[in-house]
Amino acid sequence: IKIRRTKPYHNSKWQTLQQQILVEFTQPVKLEEIKPFIQFKEKGALFDKAINFKLNYCNKKQRNLLYYWRNKEADFNRFIVISPIEKLNIATQYEVFFLKGLKSDSGNLGLKGSRYIKFRTYETFRILDVKKQFNPEYGIEVSLSNNVQIKKFLEKIEISPPVAINRNQNWKSRTFNISGDFKPSTTYRVTIPATVQDIYGNQLEAGTTFTAVSTDFSAFLRPPSTTHFVLENYLKKEIPVSVRNIFQTTVYYKRLTQSEISQQLNSSYPSLKIKTADCNQYQWKIPVEKNKGVTLGFDLSQIGISEPGFYYIKFDKTSREYYKGSIFQLTDTAMIAKISPSQLFVTSFSMKSGTIKQNSRYSLLDFASPV
Repeated sequence: IKIRRTKPYHNSKWQTLQQQILVEFTQPVKLEEIKPFIQFKEKGALFDKAINFKLNYCNKKQRNLLYYWRNKEADFNRFIVISPIEKLNIATQYEVFFLKGLKSDSGNLGLKGSRYIKFRTYETFRILDVKKQFNPEYGIEVSLSNNVQIKKFLEKIEISPPVAINRNQNWKSRTFNISGDFKPSTTYRVTIPATVQDIYGNQLEAGTTFTAVSTDFSAFLRPPSTTHFVLENYLKKEIPVSVRNIFQTTVYYKRLTQSEISQQLNSSYPSLKIKTADCNQYQWKIPVEKNKGVTLGFDLSQIGISEPGFYYIKFDKTSREYYKGSIFQLTDTAMIAKISPSQLFVTSFSMKSGTIKQNSRYSLLDFASPV
């Protein structure tokens, strides 16, 4: 016979003061025969205290908590529940031992060795921490000793100056953020009254008021994420960049040589193995207000790009992951192709006027007909 699973699990915390221990064995057992092989103890600083308990077989709901799904098997006597007769103590560690020799109701081979599970009851309800500084986008982090129903917790607290907070956090936790419409660089007073309860019904010993100061909004700079794009030469030559709280950055740029263009065309994915040391540099002073997020157009005329061609550009201080810059083509020419079983017709036209461009020269690279 073996122990298949228990609830609570070994080393579980925040258990109730009437905590029952559910056990599933691999074989049916007789309660009166296994009780001498079970010990329930309260761990003490100097000595352990024996806990009186009673044994029963699990009911259907309790079996479900042990993930019982083999409904066709009439082996319900494999599932037992150990119930302490008296209420357990707060913030105390308990151990339940299953001694060597515990037998099933058939056969004479018991447990090969002793087993035990350890758990701890919930803590005295108190506030562990309220972060004194917080990002207004994420809110004020609160840490408690026990889980609370967050929605009910938020209904009781007060914040000054008043701010609309997100009260729809309908789950349980000990650590969570009070999120809402917080302003940057502002001092807030958070009052948590004594009437706040944890999920076990315990209240705080006393209400408390905390001071929390919001920082600036987090900074970001987000150029286009694509590695290749096209800018029409006849339109305004600007690259869109979303930015907040970054006021200057280095821009690396260069016009690609024919060999660098060929290297990109021969690659299944743009490699962007371009060294910034080989690029020109420009210090872009970004015209953005503090804590205001905007999307600006980086004007290519600032770095002298106006002629058609292939260019590489990279914005420093970007917040995009894996960003290595972008290659863009500045042009007002597009190609159109018509394919038939026996012919291929290709020509170029102006995107500005929509007319065919006369006397243009171009090459077809790596063309494969679908017919």
